[in-house]
Amino acid sequence: MRTRSLLQSVLMCTALAIGLTACASFIPFTIEQGQTREHVVSKAGRPAHVWKNADGTETLEYPQQPYGTACYMVTVGADGKVLRVDNALQPENLARVAAGMSEEQVLRLLGSPRQTNTYKLSGETVLDWNVRDPGVMSGMRFNVHFKDGKVARTSQSYYDSRDFWTLTDF
Repeated sequence: MRTRSLLQSVLMCTALAIGLTACASFIPFTIEQGQTREHVVSKAGRPAHVWKNADGTETLEYPQQPYGTACYMVTVGADGKVLRVDNALQPENLARVAAGMSEEQVLRLLGSPRQTNTYKLSGETVLDWNVRDPGVMSGMRFNVHFKDGKVARTSQSYYDSRDFWTLTDF
């Protein structure tokens, strides 16, 4: 009995730490057009990746994976001011993933994935992201299947979003 309550306490503290980390990593509602790059970094922290764009702008990537359902891309102009903030995991952006794209092109479009798996028998590498599906109570993952380094296809999978919390029993 004592071991179980200790385990529950450890799991609850871990879940709390993960939740606090996810919340602290980025607050998109405080970042607005016209603010400076320095302001973004002071509020959101260092970006996971900085993408240099051909037009002289740069995009700061703030992924919320593996537990969140967003990846915020903050585009900053050459003058150091925020031009826009986008959630890269919106349905219209997911639809832009096309056969033949490279992994770098997909990462630039969607941000860092939740997980990467390699399947030797099929020869595929699959990257997935947690995404919102407003019409369903379960969670949804958007999967991109690569074969020989190029997108072969995409798929979706569903999971019970309560699974993580049932493990902690609180």
